[in-house]
Amino acid sequence: MQDTLIIVNPVAGKGRGEKAYKKIMHMPEISGSVVVKRTEFPGHAVKITRNYAASYRKILIFGGDGTVNEVMNGLPTDKNLIVGVVPIGTGNDFAKEAGIPLKKLADFLNGNAEYELKHFGLFNVDFKTQTKKFGKRRFANALGIGFDALVAKVVNENKRLDGVIAYIYGVFKALRQYEFLNIAYTVPKIENISAENLLVTVGSGKTSGGGFYLTPFANIFDDNLQVTFISKRRKFQVITSLPYAIFNKLDKVKGVTFHHFHSFEIAFRNPVLAHLDGEVLHEEIVYAKVTSLNHSLKLIVPK
Repeated sequence: MQDTLIIVNPVAGKGRGEKAYKKIMHMPEISGSVVVKRTEFPGHAVKITRNYAASYRKILIFGGDGTVNEVMNGLPTDKNLIVGVVPIGTGNDFAKEAGIPLKKLADFLNGNAEYELKHFGLFNVDFKTQTKKFGKRRFANALGIGFDALVAKVVNENKRLDGVIAYIYGVFKALRQYEFLNIAYTVPKIENISAENLLVTVGSGKTSGGGFYLTPFANIFDDNLQVTFISKRRKFQVITSLPYAIFNKLDKVKGVTFHHFHSFEIAFRNPVLAHLDGEVLHEEIVYAKVTSLNHSLKLIVPK
């Protein structure tokens, strides 16, 4: 087994990925035991991971949450592989708790970096679309449904703005076209939640959308989920609630409820947008079931 596979998304972070790729390729630490693969199209990281990951001991992901999601969907979960994330994307929510700085890459490659290996939560999502199709995907940080997913779609379509500014722009543009979620049922059944909601976020990590604390009591290092419901509200109320999500005060906002589960199901009366780690599903969904995935993967956590 070879040592390290590096997967780089060159379009991550509105150009930061390409700069990182060029820097990596000029590093003397890139030797015969380290192989660099550059993604060329959406979904390519899934294919690269499926084809190559099992032959390596460490997998280093250069990108944002979307690149992380693609790799997680391609990893063989029965192998004792070590995964690290170098955050260079527009949104780096998963890496906020376990990211490797680019400037420390040489230390990791030559064995001089101090780090620990930790189990992290990885989750399956079985979903049904409005056209009666069934699908299965994974996420490591969050499943966002409703307004959250619409914002992710706007951000992904934007080619200029970056970071939290891109997501704030996404919020204001999404306000022009959003629809409320009409919840049919949940499993476990949740009492006293509004039938109509702005969004539902199922999170393993604390933040989504480039730094919004939508599931602030979640922990990526366990197999439990936090589920956040934000009830139906007017556009002005969405705008005034925004700072609370940015500064981790969402628990102070009326109409926001938090719940904790090991698995979770939700169905809707209307088809709704959904994203997994910022990657928007091509079709709207009417049902989703989230379960913890047993795996042998370990995450590199810098000390």
